[in-house]
Parts: sequence; C-alpha cells; structure tokens
Amino acid sequence: MFSKLIKGGLASAIVGLGLIAAAPQAALAGQSNYGVTIHGTHGSVHIGGIKHRHHDRRYGHNICQPGEAVYKAQRNGLRNAHVDRVGKRYVVVEGRKRGQHVKIGFERNSRNCQVAWIDRSRHHGYRY
Repeated sequence: MFSKLIKGGLASAIVGLGLIAAAPQAALAGQSNYGVTIHGTHGSVHIGGIKHRHHDRRYGHNICQPGEAVYKAQRNGLRNAHVDRVGKRYVVVEGRKRGQHVKIGFERNSRNCQVAWIDRSRHHGYRY
C-alpha cells in the first residue's frame, strides 16, 4: 500500500513538473514580448524582457549625414563645399581651399564625421 502511494505521488509530481515547464512556453506562444506574466488578486507581475520600441526614433544617430559633413568642411575652411558622393564607408565633400581643389572624405560610420582622408589634387579631371 505504501509503495502504491509513493509511485502515485511520484507520477503526479512528474506530470505536475511537466505542466509547469510547459506553461510558460504556452503563455509565450501568442506574445511578442518575452517573459511570464503572473496575475494575482492584487495585480500582476511581469518577469522577463520587454522589447522597447523607443530606440527607433534615434535611427541614424551614429551615422555621418551629408549635411553635417558639408558643415564640418566649411568650418575647416573649405569654400563652395558640396557633397561629391555618399558611399557605404565615406561621405566625400569637395570644394576649394586657398585656390586649390580639395576633396575630404569623412567616415560614414562615425558619430562626429571624423576626417578619414584629404585629397589636394591640382586638377579637376579636365584640362585647362
């Protein structure tokens, strides 16, 4: 009799643990935010990570924008500064400084448009 009681108790404990383990997975099936919400008589408690969507407003904050690159080139003394091209790695701004044609490459993936290179070529690609 005692062995039947132990076997029955173990069987019910195994089934109970299986249901407890399966409950959070079933609860997560329809939710987009991961975690478990426990509802009680005095309120509810959420345990787990919640996806915050307010970071989407700051998209592109760490990328050098072309207008910012032109402004920085003008502050560095480049006259008639305009964007030559925008690539994956560089924002290229060209203009004139001290009577010489100058191209400045700004790093695209930097927050403050760091200067990557400066090209002081004497001709524009056409002959005088």
